Amino acid sequence: MPVLSAIQTATYTDRVLGGLVGTVASLLPDGAGNPRDVAEILLHHPPADTEAEHPRSDLNVTGSPLQLLLSAKSARWEARLIADPAFYETDPRVRWRKSLAALDATLCASGAEGLRDAVRLSLEVVVPADDPARSEYPTGMIRLAAGLTSRGAAVYAGAPYTANGWDVARRWAVAVLGSADSAQAVIDCLEPNAAVFGMGVEGVNSTRARAKLYWRLRRPAPIAAFELPWLSSPAMTRFLAAVLRDSSVHLNALTFSAAFDVVDGTLMDVKTDVCIANSRLGLHGALHCVNEQAALLGLSPPALNGCSEIFEQNNIDVGCLGLGSDSHGKHRLNIYLYQRYPVPQLP
Repeated sequence: MPVLSAIQTATYTDRVLGGLVGTVASLLPDGAGNPRDVAEILLHHPPADTEAEHPRSDLNVTGSPLQLLLSAKSARWEARLIADPAFYETDPRVRWRKSLAALDATLCASGAEGLRDAVRLSLEVVVPADDPARSEYPTGMIRLAAGLTSRGAAVYAGAPYTANGWDVARRWAVAVLGSADSAQAVIDCLEPNAAVFGMGVEGVNSTRARAKLYWRLRRPAPIAAFELPWLSSPAMTRFLAAVLRDSSVHLNALTFSAAFDVVDGTLMDVKTDVCIANSRLGLHGALHCVNEQAALLGLSPPALNGCSEIFEQNNIDVGCLGLGSDSHGKHRLNIYLYQRYPVPQLP
C-alpha cells in the first residue's frame, strides 16, 4: 500500500491557507480560538484537492477565500476570521445550500445561536428566494465571520445586481430593526450619491446584535453629504489622509458602513474601509500607518512593526485598513489580512 505524505493528506486550509492560520497563532494570545478549526467551519470544509487559485472567490484581490480581521481596541487586538463559504462550488444553487450549512455550523460553534432570527430575517429580504435569480450571482451570496478572541458571528449578503439596492435596503431595515426610522433617514441621505454594497447582521443574540449597511460612492461626493458627522470627524479625516497620501483613488476603493442596534434601530457606529492597493503604502507602510494611527487615537495594542518578517515569510498582505467611530466617541482601528498565495511546502 502506498504511503501518503503529509502534504497529500493535508486539508485545504492547511495546504493553501496555512500561512494565515499560522500568523494568527503568532499574533493572538493563547486563549484565542483555534483558527484552523474556525476556518474549516466558515469555508464549509473545502475538499483537500480544491484548486489553490480558488478562482470563484472575490473576497480578496487574489481570489483567496479567507481574511483575518484585527481590530485595535484599547490595549489589545481583537480578531475574527471572515470567509467566502463553499467558494469551490461552481453551481450557485449548490453553493447557496452549502453556505447555509456553513452558516448554521458557524452560529453553533461561535455561541451565536441566538442570532438566528435576525439572520433569517436579513437573508429573506436580501437574497432572492427563487433559483433562477440565485443563479445570476457570479460569486457567493453571503460572507461569514466568527470571532477568535470572543463569542459572536456575522453574516453579510449583497443584494442581487438586478434589484434596486436601496429598495432592498429599506425593506431590510424594516424587517430586521425594532425601529427603521434612523436607518431610513440614513438611506435617504445616501441614495443620491452612493450604491448599496451589502447588508449584514453581527452579534451574539437578539439583544446583542447590530445590523450593518454597507455602501460605496457612485460619483465623487464629499463625505459630509452623507450627513453622518462621525464619518467626517477630525480623526477620520486624519486617518484617510494617512492611508491615501494624496493618491488618486477609485471610488470602489472606499467602503463605508453604518451599524444599527437591532433592538431599537439606533445608530451605533460608522466605519470607513480603504483598499490599500489603491495607495502607495505597501506592507511596511501599512503596518507603520496602523501603529501611528493607533497611538494618535489613544489605542495601545501590541505594535505590528515587528511582524513584517512573519507576514513576508507566510505570504501575508494587507487588503484594507479601516477606522470606526461609535456613539460614545470611541474608535476602533481595523487591519484586514489575507494570504497572497500558498506558503511553499517542503518536499
